[in-house]
Amino acid sequence: MSELDRGSKQILEEFLRVFAILARRMDNMRLDDANHLVKKCYLNYFVKAVRTFKAFALVATAGYLHEAKILARANFELLVDLLYLDKAPPERSHMFWDYFDASAWRLMQNEAKLGASDAPESDEEKRSLETAKSEFCARYGLGKFPYHWSGKSLRHRAEEVDLLRTYLTTYHVQSDFVHGGPYSFASYMDFSEPGAYGLKIGPDWERASLVVGQACTDMMRCLVAVEEGLGLRSYEVVHALYELYEAYMRERGDTDQQQLTQ
Repeated sequence: MSELDRGSKQILEEFLRVFAILARRMDNMRLDDANHLVKKCYLNYFVKAVRTFKAFALVATAGYLHEAKILARANFELLVDLLYLDKAPPERSHMFWDYFDASAWRLMQNEAKLGASDAPESDEEKRSLETAKSEFCARYGLGKFPYHWSGKSLRHRAEEVDLLRTYLTTYHVQSDFVHGGPYSFASYMDFSEPGAYGLKIGPDWERASLVVGQACTDMMRCLVAVEEGLGLRSYEVVHALYELYEAYMRERGDTDQQQLTQ
């Protein structure tokens, strides 16, 4: 295969079209009501997921499917966080933004350890960051300041939103491509000639629909959560995309997503 298959191209293009429609409906959304923090969280995850998916589409279409897995992995993490937020939007949106205010404390600590701060904070600024960090931990019952706003690991968040199986399988493989582990190494080498090997540095569309299918699955769930969370009244748009997505998945003849780990 010398290019992305027609079905994969079409479903990616359809996702991009729906992104544009939803983005227009989000423009100038009121953010001054009682739910403004919740709305900001959903908008944050929507924009980040869309930008990442657009990059995924570009890389996948160019034939760099292994590198596309890296972007798909990033969107899986976004999906986990979005669904985690969706379990208790008012409480968790407050935690999200409170963490934003307090997270500068960790950067200050790291810079202090390395002696690398280009602009040392004043004593007043340091006290302010210390206070923000302490108040965050006290408010949410945390013994120490967490590395993620939820105070939980990705594994625990994935388990809470029923994505632990994907975390332990697909995400594990995707992570190997991020870090250049031994699993990914075999994908970059051609051992078809006995006693020799070739380096695969160019485009390669092998098993492309598997990679595209998983990315579309995660993005579809993101869109449904955002549409419902923001009350966009765009059900007809999202539902139409979902029907096309289902048709694409059926055409691929691969309903078992765990084959992505092979």
